[in-house]
Amino acid sequence: SGCAIAPFARSAAWRSAVVHRLRQDGVAANASQFGDRAFWNSRYTAGRAPREWFLSAGAAADSAAAALLSHRRSGLSAADSPLRCLHLGCGTSNLGGAICDALESEHRLAATVTNVDYSPAAIDVAARRADPRQSYHVWDVTDGSQPPAPPHGSAYDLLLDKGTLDAVLFCGEAPLLGYLAALRRLLAGDGGGGGGGGGGGGGGGAG
Repeated sequence: SGCAIAPFARSAAWRSAVVHRLRQDGVAANASQFGDRAFWNSRYTAGRAPREWFLSAGAAADSAAAALLSHRRSGLSAADSPLRCLHLGCGTSNLGGAICDALESEHRLAATVTNVDYSPAAIDVAARRADPRQSYHVWDVTDGSQPPAPPHGSAYDLLLDKGTLDAVLFCGEAPLLGYLAALRRLLAGDGGGGGGGGGGGGGGGAG
């Protein structure tokens, strides 16, 4: 929940670890840039943003699939397909395709992924992939606006984030609280999103 995440997200040790890793990846020399939309647009336009943060798309997808199945203790079957996934701050990550592949190959579950990022440049690059299981939308998860509606249903089954929260930390307190509030609404099934699994998504952009 937001109450559980927010204090940890503000800790100096966490911020220091994020800065160190992103600098290692060559993202930016100045941590204040991590929360700047213009900065991300310029990086994606120039092809200089990392495709994957922190771990590979395959490893993140396996973790997310396991988390979803653990959360849904009653089990999932083909009747629940296609599962609806929302990839927050997708950047140019391959996570969307990887989670579809993981659910299908390991659990025989079909899935669709709605990829969102606040950087139009990131969405332009990512949307060039020809994958009918995925769609791409410009959406800022921090500003309180409605997310794209999930296909084939009224709520999302799985939220994916791998790197987005880390970038939002550098946007200031208001965007951080907006991000956590959006997660709460999505997990509650309000505002076009809904309950389900957790863990291990995203890549690239800041929201």
